[in-house]
Amino acid sequence: MTVSEKTHESERTANLTPARRRTVRRHRRPRRTRVNTAFAAGLAMLFFFGPNAVRLFGAHAAPIENRPLRPFPSPSAGWRFLPRLDDWAVDHLPLRDAAVRANGWVSEHVFRELSTRDAGSQEVLAGRDGWLFFKDDMRLRCSPAQPLDATLAQLDRLADLVTGLGHQFVVVVPPDKSAIEAGMLPASYPGRSCSVAANHAFWSRINGAPPVGYVDAYGPIAQVARQQGHAYYPTDTHWSPTAVAAYTRALVSRLDPGLLASTKFTTSGSQLKTTDLTKMIGMPKTEREPAVQVRRGGVTVHRVSETIAGYPAAHSTATTAGAPLFTPKTLILGDSFTEQSMETLAPFFADLTYANWNLADTDPGTAARLIRDSPVVVVEVVQREFEGGASPLLVAPMLDAVAAQLPTPAAHP
Repeated sequence: MTVSEKTHESERTANLTPARRRTVRRHRRPRRTRVNTAFAAGLAMLFFFGPNAVRLFGAHAAPIENRPLRPFPSPSAGWRFLPRLDDWAVDHLPLRDAAVRANGWVSEHVFRELSTRDAGSQEVLAGRDGWLFFKDDMRLRCSPAQPLDATLAQLDRLADLVTGLGHQFVVVVPPDKSAIEAGMLPASYPGRSCSVAANHAFWSRINGAPPVGYVDAYGPIAQVARQQGHAYYPTDTHWSPTAVAAYTRALVSRLDPGLLASTKFTTSGSQLKTTDLTKMIGMPKTEREPAVQVRRGGVTVHRVSETIAGYPAAHSTATTAGAPLFTPKTLILGDSFTEQSMETLAPFFADLTYANWNLADTDPGTAARLIRDSPVVVVEVVQREFEGGASPLLVAPMLDAVAAQLPTPAAHP
């Protein structure tokens, strides 16, 4: 009310008894209640129907975190269906990426809250000289979903399942960015002592007693960092093109070292990338790194990107009139590190498929079929997921489901 309205109201009620004045006031309250109720109802309508409304105008959800969008859960997931449905709904909200960008802009430009401690995000840690790190590196080391011994036991079991089919089994663990680029971490951050100790213990354990089929990626990537000054993008959680080439050489060398004799890795031009950690804080930025090309004379690659059970996947075939190819059909069950390395890997393989290891959880039948049909199976799990026991492929209930749909070793002597 304005001052004049309040004066008029006081004059109108001045001659009323106290009881009558209380009645008048009680009669005025419902109007405010009705307004509040209508406002709350409007917010509810916006929450429940707003996403569908913006979809009509062409807005769709886009990945903004360091992983693909979660697929719609299968009802066969049992008690895990409802939690997965909630995660799926959050992931697929249209304009969610725009909201995160707006929040990041407001934090930096209006409230100046983008500090060197948390970079304005619960998932991103700001390091030295503008470097960013994924907090899951530290979180999963210090609070693993299962002990490392349990993960290694499941890896041994998976190796037995694969080799029992007469197939070759290979495993690669890309090191976390925070393990290789530790010098760019901030001087202090939550969980620092635990994270540093766990990282050291993990690599001591893996290198001291390597799992069956293990290919060392840590050594080659650390060498890239020493030679080039860094091996990862400063504001992305993934490795640089030069490190991708080092990963490719390490894997191909295990499968058939002779393939490298007819190969040249050349650096020319640059590669531009919108980095994932800047997207996660709502302020996307690009970085430029030297591009690396694979030169294999006479090799022609045909690549097809696809989706398997809701996750990004890729299949490539190659023909050659010169340099030799690795001819056995090869499957890599991996994560975004292999997904972003496929262009460099493809020229070495006559038939190569990349699929996400989350299939063990969402579609164990498809995971089993891919393993059954591939004479060579490579398992690639980044350090944080491996050390943190977070890959469904290496967790007992999910691996049980895959194993149940694989032929018994007796059927494949």
